[in-house]
Amino acid sequence: MSHLNWERISSKCIIQKKWATLRVDSCRMPGGTLIPNYYVLEYPDWVNAVALTEDNKVILLRQYRHAAEEIILELPGGCIEEKERPE
Repeated sequence: MSHLNWERISSKCIIQKKWATLRVDSCRMPGGTLIPNYYVLEYPDWVNAVALTEDNKVILLRQYRHAAEEIILELPGGCIEEKERPE
């Protein structure tokens, strides 16, 4: 499906931290339309676990998420460290 790919004209890193990178790309769509500011968030490799109780109930965590400004139910998970290999 390469006929659907956008062409990246340029890319600029806005912020690069351990947990996330934000960059802005200038792209051309297959029909020629130019997108001058397409923002891309990059994250490190991540895993989630579907943990079950003995009676097959899914375990969820209550986690405060600042962007949403609320406590959200979510699967346990986290970033994969450099030498870790998920199973």
